[in-house]
Amino acid sequence: MKLPAYPIMLIVACAALPTGSTSAQLSVTVLNTPITQDFNALPATGNALQATSGIFTDGWSFLENGTGKNDLYQAGSGTSATGDTYSFGASGMSDRAFGFLQSGSLGSIPGFKFLNNTGQVISSMVIGYTVELWRLSAAPDGLAFSYQLGDVPLDEALGWKNVPSLNVTTPVTGAGAVDGNSVANRTILTPVLITGLSLPPGAVVTLRWIDATLSNSAAMAIDDFSLVLIPAFTGYFRSRTNGNWNEPATWETSTDGATWTIASNVVPAGQAAGTAIQTGHTVSVTDNLVAGKLLVQPGGKLVWTAGTFTLEDAPGDELVLQGTGSEWEVAANVIPVLMAGATVSVGSGGILKLSGNNNLLAFHGNAYTYADEAIFEYSYTNAPNISGTFFSSQQSSAIPVFRYNAPVTTALGNSSTTTINGRVDVAAGRTFNLNAVSGPLIIRNGIGGEGNLSAATVIQLTGSTAILGGTGTLNANLSILPGCTTILLSDKVVTNNRTLSVNGILDVGTRQLRTLSGTATLNINSTGMVRTANASGVIAETGSLKTGNFSVSLAPGSTVEYNALGKQELTIANLPAYQNLLLSGTGIKTAQSGGNLIVQGTCRIGSGATLALTGNPVENLYLNNSATLQVLPGGTFDNGGESSITSSSGSPAISIAGTFLTRDRQGFIGTGAAIPTINPQLLAGSVIDFGRSGDQSIQATLTYENLSCSGTGIKTPSNAVAINGTLYLSGSAILDGTAHTIGGTLTNLTMNESSRLIVGGTGTQPAVGGTYTLSAGTTIEFANNNLTTATIRQGSPVIQYANVEIAGSNVTAPLSGITL
Repeated sequence: MKLPAYPIMLIVACAALPTGSTSAQLSVTVLNTPITQDFNALPATGNALQATSGIFTDGWSFLENGTGKNDLYQAGSGTSATGDTYSFGASGMSDRAFGFLQSGSLGSIPGFKFLNNTGQVISSMVIGYTVELWRLSAAPDGLAFSYQLGDVPLDEALGWKNVPSLNVTTPVTGAGAVDGNSVANRTILTPVLITGLSLPPGAVVTLRWIDATLSNSAAMAIDDFSLVLIPAFTGYFRSRTNGNWNEPATWETSTDGATWTIASNVVPAGQAAGTAIQTGHTVSVTDNLVAGKLLVQPGGKLVWTAGTFTLEDAPGDELVLQGTGSEWEVAANVIPVLMAGATVSVGSGGILKLSGNNNLLAFHGNAYTYADEAIFEYSYTNAPNISGTFFSSQQSSAIPVFRYNAPVTTALGNSSTTTINGRVDVAAGRTFNLNAVSGPLIIRNGIGGEGNLSAATVIQLTGSTAILGGTGTLNANLSILPGCTTILLSDKVVTNNRTLSVNGILDVGTRQLRTLSGTATLNINSTGMVRTANASGVIAETGSLKTGNFSVSLAPGSTVEYNALGKQELTIANLPAYQNLLLSGTGIKTAQSGGNLIVQGTCRIGSGATLALTGNPVENLYLNNSATLQVLPGGTFDNGGESSITSSSGSPAISIAGTFLTRDRQGFIGTGAAIPTINPQLLAGSVIDFGRSGDQSIQATLTYENLSCSGTGIKTPSNAVAINGTLYLSGSAILDGTAHTIGGTLTNLTMNESSRLIVGGTGTQPAVGGTYTLSAGTTIEFANNNLTTATIRQGSPVIQYANVEIAGSNVTAPLSGITL
């Protein structure tokens, strides 16, 4: 039999099939072959009980109800108005039809049952028949078809599936008998394809026909019934266009996943080898569905609006949202059924959207996994249940997104713990109101989005990384827990009287926290750090915290880090004394004028960064409470001029492994110098740079690792200067060693620009005995006037002098000469 086009498709899930036989069933053993019934075995005269032969052994039956029921059926031609079950046909003729006439005292339900004995899973069935009208009622009437999976009574109250295209409405032409065999009174229904059945071997299906109205009484019958069972397609499906899941025209099929044809009479079911909704296609599920191995490609969309949604277990994930823009919208107010072992995977950028369901936790059990940046979106108009654990099966490295996009603004939550193992994004124009949450509220990876978020309890950020972003207002107390680094991605408004507690790291970057009015509180606790790259520093009109908007406390052990790749101002005004101050990044970090920079823990200058004081003698760096200054390798401290490093309490310490630039006239250490009273520790690799634009004293009471003279003016040592590493001269600086020896046999010398070294000692000079690197324009002046001769050092390898001046009276060259 060649099947015609099928205009209607319905999907049914083979869920819990009712058990217990209620009447005989037809055992169907053939596939893709019509099973027919013409009802001509019914008697043409008299009446009878349902017999054990004829159509009643082929799965057909009827059920009567009402006070007039007698469980008999009788032959009729429509001339009788008595309610009963009928074998309709012309009087005495063998061409019969199976039907009924409803009355006030009797109703009859014809039915048919069949058993899948094909040995295969049935995914579709095709049903067709003719409806004959043998008696008109005074008002419209109709015959309604429905079916149900399972061997159920014909008067079962629930579970029936209607097929509107197999229904018939009678005309209104007045009451009375008509010839049901005439063309005017016969409706030949085009066979209808019913898909997605997933009927396993041994399953039973029950069909029935009922009067569509309760009061009107037309005599109606079915004739020329046909049924075709179609086995489940075990190959591959992919969408070919937008459409309904139930429409074969929505799909292409393939046996090998390579060669595709347009589907003819099947739609995807659980037996398919794989089903893909392709990029740009939207497929709607409007009825019950059994599926598995379902893939929604990036830009594809699956919309579930009605019916049950069942995922069968198979190797791998049963439903995969593959990536950016792939979406599964749950618009049905039903929870999907995941068979044991079935799983759903939402890929990065994929969206699982709840637009018709407020049972959020049903989509966050262990069967649901969300990748990094996977999105769970709530957009339903009803209030959601906010409690429990969301993204419960996530690994710490994955940060999924809980997007709140619902119009609900009422207070949500309860006294239970609420944990969101990801990030919360509030959509623009929305308010996520968590003011009813009184238990612990954990949002592992922070808050973003353009909408507002409010909470009565403290929001805890616990992930190794978290964010604060979006333009919405944060109306909640916030605690960044130890081990959590929270990055401010955009300027953020915090409601006044709220408190931000930093126990981990708050990385403000170049952004700003502010209030619309009033004052909020920022507490940097003992394990906490605030990191800023803002050029204006921590507190300023354009700083990390807007001036006047925050009250700040710095607990012992707390840290403030300035890490811009460029210039920054170190906040002093409106900020308590720093506990730990860390300078990183690059560029110069200059202390704010108008006060002293006070550190009570450790001040650490990292590689590439420079801490600069203003140079004002009343604006100094105080290392109080035994604080420490650490200039790390590659870091630089610049006293700016006459500013100094001092202390008002404790036993401070200074260790230098980087560069210490003193611009103080009195030099590096000692009375009036950059470090008046603290004895610094000079570590390997350190450089002490006398860089004033003008004359300076060089202290000789300590051994330098490396010594530099830069800027301008004359740099005069107080005694012989010991240098373990290199002596650097640059700019137009003059190092005057007329009276004191500078360096030793292991000291190297590097001179640049127009710098000058004056040596006045006897013997081989300069005393520097290491490697010489002398740029053009540099000069070494020999000024020995002693009775003992000074000999110009030849060097090994031979020194390449740039310029040599003989200013003393007792200077000679070596016998082999020197190289200029």
